[in-house]
Amino acid sequence: MSQKLSVFTSSFLLGSVPCFISVAKNGSKGLVDFVGSIDASDPTVLYLLALFLIQLVVSGLGHFKPGYKPGVNQRFRFYYAVVNSVGPGITCLTQVVSGAIFAAACVASWKYQEAGIWMVIGLWIMWPLFLAGAVNLDRVNRYAVEWQN
Repeated sequence: MSQKLSVFTSSFLLGSVPCFISVAKNGSKGLVDFVGSIDASDPTVLYLLALFLIQLVVSGLGHFKPGYKPGVNQRFRFYYAVVNSVGPGITCLTQVVSGAIFAAACVASWKYQEAGIWMVIGLWIMWPLFLAGAVNLDRVNRYAVEWQN
């Protein structure tokens, strides 16, 4: 199975299916409640963004494998392992949000009179962006695991 299909499938299972269940049980209110339960405060979002950026920097540095001093290499491998153990959690959160946006876009398209056409368009534009982010995070995490071994 390709990496993109794997990420889409897990995104669908983690975010879309629970959202569709919530909509089936409570209608449009269920969609609002489900997406609202994923919503995080601004400081939390900034913290997760900072973790993501730190992970990208450390993973980028890991690509060069600093081996010129044994002490530096050992410390770097420790930091690399710690930072990349956070990565799968961030990837999972991105997949859940991506799946929820996909479900919200489907429901909003179905009931576009309630949601408004611009909401529908916005959701269909946001979904591939979050899915691409989840695919890229998954790629970084796989690379990190390969490099550690």
